[in-house]
Amino acid sequence: MLKAAIVADVHLHDLYGGYGLRERSRGALALRTFADTAASTRVFNESYPAFLAILEDIVRRGISTVVLLGDYSDDGQPGAVAALKRILSDYETNHGLRFFTVFGNHDCFGPVPRHQSKWLTAGG
Repeated sequence: MLKAAIVADVHLHDLYGGYGLRERSRGALALRTFADTAASTRVFNESYPAFLAILEDIVRRGISTVVLLGDYSDDGQPGAVAALKRILSDYETNHGLRFFTVFGNHDCFGPVPRHQSKWLTAGG
């Protein structure tokens, strides 16, 4: 019997990505302000540790197949997608998880007004 976990709307905000504001090598956090979060429909700073907690729970339950139903980034930011790739690769390597993903409406469009699907599917 196949056991699979289905996860949707992660909206990963990489706390360590910098987003061009801080250098990753300096170890500074890239936190969004409370005002920014309050003005949005999403909570930003909590998504990174929450996603890791979800993956750890999946590992504890002995589930090896994970389906991400889109909106795994907030708006297709290359830094968030790169962080997602790092996290998924880590869990594939260290825990044997297999991931299947589909784009959500937030993943296909980035911070600039152009479609991001070619960048995302090309492996960035």
